[in-house]
Amino acid sequence: MRNQTILVDINKETCKILKYKQYDNNNILQIIVEENYKKINLNEYVGFAFFELPSGLIIKKSCEIEDNVITIIIDNNVLSEEGKVLLDLTLS
Repeated sequence: MRNQTILVDINKETCKILKYKQYDNNNILQIIVEENYKKINLNEYVGFAFFELPSGLIIKKSCEIEDNVITIIIDNNVLSEEGKVLLDLTLS
């Protein structure tokens, strides 16, 4: 397992690229969202992660949000293909 935490500032256009091993299972990705270096209160939000695999297949995963940290479980379905997997995170 490769458990990772990433910090995302909504006012910046860049984001860290994470690396996982193909077919790994039950990796935990935690995302902390900030605006100008201040944590954003996410406790009222519901989140969904959309992973686009290299083949174009899109996998939807529910996110857990607790203490303003978004947690996504990345399983072997998301990591089933070789190449870059894109993540689109939707909060509502």
